[in-house]
Amino acid sequence: MLRVSSSPTAEFHVPNNPLLEVNQVAAAIGGMPEIVAIEVPAGSLVIHHGRTWHGSCDNHGTGHRRSIVAHCMSSAARFNPDQVSPIYGRYKRAGLVEMDESFFPVLWRSDGYHTSWLGRFISGQVF
Repeated sequence: MLRVSSSPTAEFHVPNNPLLEVNQVAAAIGGMPEIVAIEVPAGSLVIHHGRTWHGSCDNHGTGHRRSIVAHCMSSAARFNPDQVSPIYGRYKRAGLVEMDESFFPVLWRSDGYHTSWLGRFISGQVF
């Protein structure tokens, strides 16, 4: 198993070199990364697999760049009891590994279950 740093990424927000770790991994396996730049016009949507190495470089435009991010994962996902993520750890309830549906709603499960408040949220009802 190849490890670049002790954490998933050394600098998550505004890294000095956004390509540092992908280039380190490529060098370690004797390759060069294929970097595919895409322009995302306002109002567009980009979907990619969570294990796709992705990111943005500096904003050289005159306006702010905003985004909305949604991460989808298995409804069976649990927190690691020993390695708490600095990003998602704030949502972990003390002593539990289950993910609180207030923060991680279940959109769909094979038995038809979904988080109860989703229907009210989608229809615009107050909950």
